[in-house]
Order: sequence, then C-alpha cells, then structure tokens
Amino acid sequence: MLTWVWGVVAEMRQDWPASLKCFEKAMELEPGNVEYHLLLGGILRKIGMHDEAALIYINALRLEPENLEVYIEAAANLQEDERFEEALTLLHQVPEASRVDLIVVSRTFISLYSLGRQQAGFALLDAAMAHTPDICTTLLTLFPSIEEDPSFGLRVLNAPKAQ
Repeated sequence: MLTWVWGVVAEMRQDWPASLKCFEKAMELEPGNVEYHLLLGGILRKIGMHDEAALIYINALRLEPENLEVYIEAAANLQEDERFEEALTLLHQVPEASRVDLIVVSRTFISLYSLGRQQAGFALLDAAMAHTPDICTTLLTLFPSIEEDPSFGLRVLNAPKAQ
C-alpha cells in the first residue's frame, strides 16, 4: 500500500490537500489501521479542522482502546481547540498503567491549569516529579507559557535531580 507513503511525502511538502486525500484513501482501503487514523487526524489538526480530527481519533480509540498515542493526540487536538474540559475527560479514560506517562501527565496538567484548576494541576505535577523529575522539561516543551508562573519556577528549582 503506497497511498499512505504519498500522503507522508505530501505532508513533508506541506501540500495539505494532497496529504489529506492520500490519508483518506488509505483509511478507506484499510479502515482498521489506527496509524492511518493518526496520520489523517494530524493533517486535519494542521489545517484547523479540529472537530473532524476529533471524530477520527474517537474512531481510532474504538479500534484500539488501549492505544496511548491516540489518547495523547486526541487530547492535544482538543487542547489546540481550547476544549480543555473535554481533553481532561478523555485523559481520565487513559488506561491506569499509562496515567504516569510524561505526556499524559503534562497534557492533564495543561487542561487543569487552563481551566483555572492550578492547585489540582500543581498537585498532579508534584506527585509526578517525585517519580519523574524530567517532567518539567516535557511540560515546558508542550506548554511554554507555564515558565511565567512563579509556582512552576519554584518547583523546577526544588525538583529532585534525575539519576
């Protein structure tokens, strides 16, 4: 199946219409392939079609309800569209064993913080830092404006150092 390859090439060239067409065709030919869902969802996000991307991610989760990458991409899509409550609800559905993942914790923090629930966000961050001191770096990558919050700065200064 070369359709998805052409979609990736078109994406690299930033030819969104061609990429979209290729990934849609790939999904049509292999509707059970979650990778194609992720590729199509990513293109839809890049062109600002967040509602359509959300539907693609929901379908992918029906196919693979344990797929952490789908949860992460779906949450990112909702957050890009400022749908933080929906992203938080989705992140609470992540399988228990994966809830300590750096990106899952960071995305959960972003939703809590953006919804004005900073105390809950920082409590989550504090718990995660006890196990994974590198979480601050991940969070800064995903949510650069957090650096301006003095509470975050104090946590970075007092974070245990990675071994």
